[in-house]
Amino acid sequence: MHLIILLIFVVPILIRLIIAILDPNALKNWEGQRARKLIEKQFGGLSRDKMVSKIGADLASIASVKASFYVVNSPIVNAGALPNGDILIWRGLLNMLRTKPNQLAAVLAHEIGHLEHEHYLRQIYWISVLEFILRIFARPFLGSGSRRVAVWICNRGFSRFRERQADDSAFEILAKSQYDEREMVDLFHELAKIPNPL
Repeated sequence: MHLIILLIFVVPILIRLIIAILDPNALKNWEGQRARKLIEKQFGGLSRDKMVSKIGADLASIASVKASFYVVNSPIVNAGALPNGDILIWRGLLNMLRTKPNQLAAVLAHEIGHLEHEHYLRQIYWISVLEFILRIFARPFLGSGSRRVAVWICNRGFSRFRERQADDSAFEILAKSQYDEREMVDLFHELAKIPNPL
């Protein structure tokens, strides 16, 4: 019975963790494609935008990060970086910033900062480790909710730190670019007025 529990609950987590350690690029590509498919399914596909692509390419070059830039066709005000280098900006945010290239650059630089620090991959490591520990030691209490608890702990414990780190990187990238890094402050004021910003 213990062997069956080990095979069903623990081995998949260990395999993912081993892949994350031995071949992080394979895991980043797999996770990125998986996340992108979910987003495309939920919002109906992605598109390109010349302005986003140009600003993004300029900033990614400064940061020496490989990234591709896409627009999610949804009125949501959001942006995100997938672990495979895809950076997404939702149309709601893009429409807000279309006439403010410095603020758009700040958003894209922030997402590039997440890629620079491999925040998504680090989150996968920690979630896998916590889920492994919770499944072994807290299984009677949590049942099948170990993953949800591990994700909650990681997001609660590290999300503000990751966001500050991405902001710091964005400021440094913008300072080396043609875009005005001081407009990050204006961007924060704009986003603070919106429920559920970035």
